[in-house]
Amino acid sequence: MNKYKLRNLLNVKTWFFVFFIIIFLGITYFYFFKKERILTIEDSDNCENYENIMDDNDFSNEENMNKVQLLIKQNHNVYGVLESLNLSKYYVTKNKFNLAIDVLQNVLKWSKDNSIINLIHFRVAKLHFELREFKKALLSISFIQESSWTSSVCNLKGDIFFALGNKESAIKFWKISYFLEKNVYVRNFLHMKIFSFRKHTDV
Repeated sequence: MNKYKLRNLLNVKTWFFVFFIIIFLGITYFYFFKKERILTIEDSDNCENYENIMDDNDFSNEENMNKVQLLIKQNHNVYGVLESLNLSKYYVTKNKFNLAIDVLQNVLKWSKDNSIINLIHFRVAKLHFELREFKKALLSISFIQESSWTSSVCNLKGDIFFALGNKESAIKFWKISYFLEKNVYVRNFLHMKIFSFRKHTDV
C-alpha cells in the first residue's frame, strides 16, 4: 500500500514538473516570437529604406539628401542615429562644421540612449574644438559622465587647454588620459604630447 501511494505521488510530481516545463516553454516562445514579430513589422520598412540609402549614400545628390533628411525626421531610432552620424561626417568632409553640429544636436533632442548621447556630446565637442570654440567644446564634454569616456574626455581637454595656452592643465589631463587609456597607439601619442611639451612647464 505504501509502495502504491509512493508511486502515485511520484507520478503526480512528474506530471506536475512536465506541465510546468510546458507552460514555461510556451510563455517563453510566445514572448520572444511576439517580440520578434513586433520588431519585424515595425522596422522592416525602415530597414529597407535605410539599406536603399546606404547603397547609394551620395549626399551631394539632392534627391538622396532629401531621403536622408526625411529618414532622420521620421525615425527617432537606431536608423535615424546612424544616418545622422553619416550626414554629420559628410558635412565635416566639406568643412561645414556648424551644419555637422546641428545634425548631431538634433539627435540629442530625442535620443534617450546614454551611449548615443555621450557619443554625440563628444563629437560635438571635437567639432567646436575644430572651430576654436573652446568654451563650447568644454561645455559639451562636461555632459559626459560615463567613466568609460574619461580617457577620451581628458585627452580632448588636454588639447583644448593647450590651445588656450594653459600647458600645465593640458599636461595634467593628458597624464590622466595616458594612465587610463588601453589603446597602445593612443597611449604612445599621449606620451609624445606629454614629453614634447613638459619641458616648457614646471609640471
